[in-house]
Amino acid sequence: MSSSWTPVRRVRGVAAAIVLTLLAVLLPQPGASGESALGSLALSAPQRLTLKILHFNMAGAAKNDGRYPIIGRIIREVQERRPDVISLNEVCDRQYAHLLIQLDEIGYPMQGYFQESRTIVPDCIVPPDTRNEAGNAVLVRGEVRSTKGYMFTTDHRLEERDQPTVTEQRSVACLSAWFGIPDELVKVCSTHLTPKEDGAANPYAGPEAEARELARVFGPEAAVAPFILMGDLNLLPGNPALNTLYAPAAGTTGRFWETDMHHYCTEVVCEGPVQGGAPSHAQGKIDYTFVSRAHFSFEYDNVQMIDAGNCDDHVCSDHRMFRSEVVWHQTATPYGLVRNQSSGKCVIVRGTADNAAAVQYTCLPQYADQLWRFEHAGWGWYRLRNQNSQKCLIARGSTAGGPAVQYTCSSQYNDQFWQVGDPQAGMLRLVSSGMCLLVRGAANDAPVVHYTCLPQYADQRWTYA
Repeated sequence: MSSSWTPVRRVRGVAAAIVLTLLAVLLPQPGASGESALGSLALSAPQRLTLKILHFNMAGAAKNDGRYPIIGRIIREVQERRPDVISLNEVCDRQYAHLLIQLDEIGYPMQGYFQESRTIVPDCIVPPDTRNEAGNAVLVRGEVRSTKGYMFTTDHRLEERDQPTVTEQRSVACLSAWFGIPDELVKVCSTHLTPKEDGAANPYAGPEAEARELARVFGPEAAVAPFILMGDLNLLPGNPALNTLYAPAAGTTGRFWETDMHHYCTEVVCEGPVQGGAPSHAQGKIDYTFVSRAHFSFEYDNVQMIDAGNCDDHVCSDHRMFRSEVVWHQTATPYGLVRNQSSGKCVIVRGTADNAAAVQYTCLPQYADQLWRFEHAGWGWYRLRNQNSQKCLIARGSTAGGPAVQYTCSSQYNDQFWQVGDPQAGMLRLVSSGMCLLVRGAANDAPVVHYTCLPQYADQRWTYA
């Protein structure tokens, strides 16, 4: 195998469109190349979905006294940018209810969940309305399938429940939503951690403990399923507690990327990630949008920190609106045929041995050794797993014409990671070499190799169905 992966990426195209052509009809044929028979399958190419995200600590009580002008400001933001996901901190329950009404009235309905943080917040009361709770909220343009509330105890432990005690003040609001990718839900959470305690031996002890709790509770979920975690964490980039959230790089141990990570960029590549980002508050960057690293990608410099301006005669909030945009990649496709557009034949690997060669053969979809599925490996990269052997398609080195073979699937090596549809529709580019999958001629058992990408030639173009 090649050397271990280091996170070096192209600045543009890391979230390139997955646009492999679908075949309309598959005709099973008799043959002897495979090892197990299959029935017909409903197949689709890997899907990707762009999600626009808005996070905002709106200071609903502290700056807005529970009133509605701040909701009008959020509505204007929605009309301008049309986000798919909204996270709100310091929102009064009456403001949250009013926001849902206003979203309906502008023809942009969203489903959501409000989780109170404190039982009584006098500044949220606007007589004769006596609603007096404040907390966090999440809203989505997807279909909400479930909701969960979490509370931080006074010793900063995170527990799954939706009712605070009279001494608790910090919560997490979560929902799971369906956005259209079959059989996959995204968990979306919003939180607001304890402020720093000026004068204490460690002013950040509270939010540090709570950040570690977020990683403990949500990290295992983010490892296996799409997860978006947003909030005012009251911690500055570089705080050691954030290492438990950031994905492994520079000594970190977490399961998430942060959408405003800084990279050391040239015109060709970006290396990273590095904790950092634009300030969201007078203290600096204390607001964050994390996404599970195995399921999402995003372009460099995709974040905007927007001054919310004035709401009547006062500033809308002491925080900026945090805009970002991410691409959610389908976790895995069904098994299907990888067919060459020039020869009309399909990629096959016979047997289950490591290093068995990939060749082309008359397409026989009833046999498992011709069936492959795309499995997202992070950052818009995919493994191609063979159904019969359960091994992955790789090509070693960077020599043009080097053979493609199957090998035990591993996340350690980028010679089994493929970019789908990059740079042109139908091409499969190997991350390690930058070369594309190719087969010459139309003969059965012609070897499948990787070669300098030449999008004008059909023998480098593939369909998946």
